[in-house]
Amino acid sequence: MKNGYKIYKLIVILVSILTIIISTVSEKGAGYEYIEVIPFVYLLFFIICKRFHKYSQQFNGLLILNGLMFLKYCLTILAICATNSYTLPSYYAVSVSISSYHMATLIMVGEEVLMFLIVELFSSSIYGASCNQNKQCQKEYKPIKIGPVLFSFIFLSVILIFIYPKHFFGSISILFSSENQLTETIESSHILSAIFGAFRIIIIGLLINSNIVKYEKRKSIKYILICYILIIIHCVLNVSTSRMNIIIPFFLFALITSNLFNKTAMYLNIGIFIILAIIIGIVSVYKMPWIFVNGSPFLAFFSDFAKRLQEYTSNVMPTAMGLQAIEVYGSEIDFFTLFKDFFGAMPIVSHFFNENEMIYTIYNKYALGGLNNTQLIPMTISSIAYFTPLGTYILVCLCVLILMIFENRNRMVEQNYLNDYLKLYLFFIFASCTFSNVQMISGRLFANYVPAILVLYINQKIGHKICIKIGRKKIIGEN
Repeated sequence: MKNGYKIYKLIVILVSILTIIISTVSEKGAGYEYIEVIPFVYLLFFIICKRFHKYSQQFNGLLILNGLMFLKYCLTILAICATNSYTLPSYYAVSVSISSYHMATLIMVGEEVLMFLIVELFSSSIYGASCNQNKQCQKEYKPIKIGPVLFSFIFLSVILIFIYPKHFFGSISILFSSENQLTETIESSHILSAIFGAFRIIIIGLLINSNIVKYEKRKSIKYILICYILIIIHCVLNVSTSRMNIIIPFFLFALITSNLFNKTAMYLNIGIFIILAIIIGIVSVYKMPWIFVNGSPFLAFFSDFAKRLQEYTSNVMPTAMGLQAIEVYGSEIDFFTLFKDFFGAMPIVSHFFNENEMIYTIYNKYALGGLNNTQLIPMTISSIAYFTPLGTYILVCLCVLILMIFENRNRMVEQNYLNDYLKLYLFFIFASCTFSNVQMISGRLFANYVPAILVLYINQKIGHKICIKIGRKKIIGEN
């Protein structure tokens, strides 16, 4: 990984320099006059923070954080400036003032500086001696023991799929259904979403792990190909209007397989990436039919995508919009809104909370005139709303510290694909804190991670181990 990380560092530095140049010389829109400061500060701290790189090479959670910071503070800025995407998308109900843009730029600079400093200052004390242990820790994957609890969960899930097939396969119909029909399909049952989300992870994980174990014994490429077919199935089952539901499973799978299959994984990951890019492109076009109205749809697509990228990464524009939203509706938000946002995404419990009192609804009421709740308020703005401007970075700093602590405590977990996938998924949730907000973090925890990890944990603690055979030779679990 050391040589690969050197290549990554070189790419980051070169792209950052290019971003600084383009953002400096381009004719910037109103409010974006100081946008080049963001990639400049990012590049400066990226170069001088040594521990940030030392631990990113050994801990996947920090590596994910590293890559997401590059996406937010460099690549997104490059996309904005290269496509001159400074105007506000037409679906927003209000305008953004120049002063709000300037303040948002300052907030983002402070955010990236603090994230670098937290890793630089606390990584040694949190990771400690585990840094050297990780260098020597190359364990083989082990079969997953399936007990009565896990068997019962799989059996129950299969029955529910036959009873409610639309809830399991419904999101695949995105290309054939209206957005309203799709929303109804997904939102009609939180409990089923949690069960099916955990089932997708567990059943695909069991099959992938079985093939990885066989590959380590026989080194046959057919087991690698089966693993990739399974992850494609996983990604297809996650197709929805949220492209992150497609990207995250493949991204985590690629991190795991890069250490298992070496160069073979690199070539196959590139191939899968191209396939997923096509799927994501189709989903994007589905959500942006207006690009075919006037001019070149190719240019319109990338211009619109650059604006969307701002929203996905909680960049300058949504941060500025958020500042104005809490100025108008600040009296409706307080510290207790934090609990409503966190538990409002929990199955069953969510029904006891009024959606109109949650911060994302308030934000969309301002930004979109309450037409829908598709936009996410940035984490820093949520933190200002909860804790006043003195607490602008509390939630971001807390998430980074939680990421590092969780990763340190999970380093000795038994190695199999399901454990590794769920660990990386947990790390991704907190590493993407600046892309999301409290509700998105809790939603990902309760919708996928918590149900899956509970089933696996109870499976290990209750009952005798059993063995399940598929065919004569393919075995999941062991006697």
